[in-house]
Amino acid sequence: MKKIVLFAPDNCMPSTLTGPMDVFTSAGVSWNFINAQAPLPCFEVETVTTHGNKIRCHNGIEFPVKNNWRDIKEADLIFIPSFAILGAGPTLPQDLVDWFQDMAAKGCIIASVCTGTFFLAGTGLLNHKRATTHWAFQDLLKKQYPDIEVVEDHILVDDNNIVTAGGGSAWHDLVLFLIERFSGLEAANHVAKMFLLDRHENPQSSYATSLPPSHHNDKAILDAQKWMAEHFKSTGAINQAIQHSGLAERTFYRRFKHALGFTPTRYLQLIRIEKSKVLLEDTSNAIEDIAFQIGYENVGSFRRLFKQEVKLVPAEYRKKFRSGIQDASL
Repeated sequence: MKKIVLFAPDNCMPSTLTGPMDVFTSAGVSWNFINAQAPLPCFEVETVTTHGNKIRCHNGIEFPVKNNWRDIKEADLIFIPSFAILGAGPTLPQDLVDWFQDMAAKGCIIASVCTGTFFLAGTGLLNHKRATTHWAFQDLLKKQYPDIEVVEDHILVDDNNIVTAGGGSAWHDLVLFLIERFSGLEAANHVAKMFLLDRHENPQSSYATSLPPSHHNDKAILDAQKWMAEHFKSTGAINQAIQHSGLAERTFYRRFKHALGFTPTRYLQLIRIEKSKVLLEDTSNAIEDIAFQIGYENVGSFRRLFKQEVKLVPAEYRKKFRSGIQDASL
C-alpha cells in the first residue's frame, strides 16, 4: 500500500484537501464494494500541516491532525492543496525546506494543485523546472520565482516527479493522474466513475479572462484603458484613446506597452473578446451578430481571433459556458 501525505498550509482551500482525501481513500474500496468484491485499499492517507495540530482553512473550517511532519521519514507522495495567496507566496522555515528536499531525494513524488504551487516553489524543488498554477496567478509566480518555467496553458505539468496542476478543480486531473501512476488506469477509472470525475479537455486559457490586471500607476494609461473599455466598438478607438489621454502618439504607445506589456491594438482585441464571451454566455445571438456588436465587420476575423485567444471556437465556448438551469429541468 502506498503512503500519501496531504500537507495542508494555513489558509488552504478545503475542497482541494478533503476532495483528494476522499478519492484517495476510496481507491480500491468503493468500486469493490458496489461490485461485491473485497476491499483492497490502494493508499494509506495521512494529513499534516505546517505547525501545530490543527489545519486552519481559508473559510474558517478547522481540522485536527494527529502527526507532525517532522515524524514522517518515508512517503510515496506528498500532496499540497491550494491556499489563499495574500500578495505573495510563503517563506518557509529552513527545517521544512530541508524535509521536503530530503523526501524528494528519497524518490517521493511531490504534487501541488492551483496556488499550492507557490508553497511548493518555496521549498526550492521547482527551481529550473517546468510548472503551472492557476491562470490568474501565473504572472505572480513568474515574478516571485523567475527560475521556474511557467507553462501557462497546461492543466498538469510533470517534471521529474514534481507534479503541478492548474486551477482549483484541476485536483480532479491531478488525483486521477497520480492514482493511475501508482495503481494503474483501471483503478483511476474506477474512482472517476464513482465520483463522476472528468479530466479537463480544454487548456486553462479557455477559462481565463483575456484582460490582464492593471497593476500599474500610470494614470494617463489607466484613463485610456477605461475609455477604450467604454468605446471598444468604435473603428477609431485607439486614436480616440490617444487624444483622450492627452499624450503624444509615440509617448502613448511607449507608456502603454510599458504599463501592460503589449500594444493598444492587442488590448482592444482582448476587450472585444471579453465582451463577446459575455454575449455568448448570456444571449442566443448569432455569431455574426455578436461579431458586429463588438466592432468586427468580418466574422471570419472574429472567429480566428477568438480561437487564437480562447483555444475554442465561439460555438464551443457557448456550449461550455451556457446556463445549466434548462438542462437540469429536462
